[in-house]
Amino acid sequence: WEIVAGKFEGGTAGFVIRDAAGGRFLLKFDAEGNQELGSAAEVIATKILHAAGYNVPRNSVVTFHPARLRIGASTTVPDGRGGKRPMTPADLQKILDNIEPAPDGTLRCVASAFLAGQPVGVFNYDGRRNDDANDRVDHEHRRELRGLRAIASWMNDADRRAANTLDMYVSEEAGRRRYVRHYLIDMGSTFGSNNLLPHMPKYGNEYVWDPRTILRSLVSLGFYRKPWEEPLPMKY
Repeated sequence: WEIVAGKFEGGTAGFVIRDAAGGRFLLKFDAEGNQELGSAAEVIATKILHAAGYNVPRNSVVTFHPARLRIGASTTVPDGRGGKRPMTPADLQKILDNIEPAPDGTLRCVASAFLAGQPVGVFNYDGRRNDDANDRVDHEHRRELRGLRAIASWMNDADRRAANTLDMYVSEEAGRRRYVRHYLIDMGSTFGSNNLLPHMPKYGNEYVWDPRTILRSLVSLGFYRKPWEEPLPMKY
């Protein structure tokens, strides 16, 4: 697997690889001490959304040995001064040092296949795309988005914002059919996972700006106890 780019933004470290067949995949790894947390949540949520009819990347759990990796001749990393420099084995080792291996030395990750087409930005949850003649319904009135609210609530997808969507301009039938396809991406903040760490109890129970809850706390001078602040009893 040839590393063609490092992934240094977002909550999880990783890199982009190209396999022997020319396919490109983004590899994302679990945080040390929370093995399987983010990767399992991402793949399970992806399958549920796909079954419900939404466009999602092909995400799979993969285990492999680091010896399979090699750095591409033109692969670069940020140089810390706003530019780029060639990626070195030390850069790769720095990423690998933050990944907890299995006892046999293999690594577990999510392999996300690159989407077909040309990226044209995010999918906002209101308004329309000015550059898409097929976008005829205001997004806030789309039935699939009203349904997504219910599904995301059930999965406790606390990060289902526009930044975690991607629109791709695709061409089919030898270029005779062209259109924008809307994708949901980055499902690692579901089912109690917050990618690197478990969700805080507040996630899925209170908005970042929640006037009703804030007002109750102010009026009660802090004596109002929010339901999610009381841990539920666990029965085995």
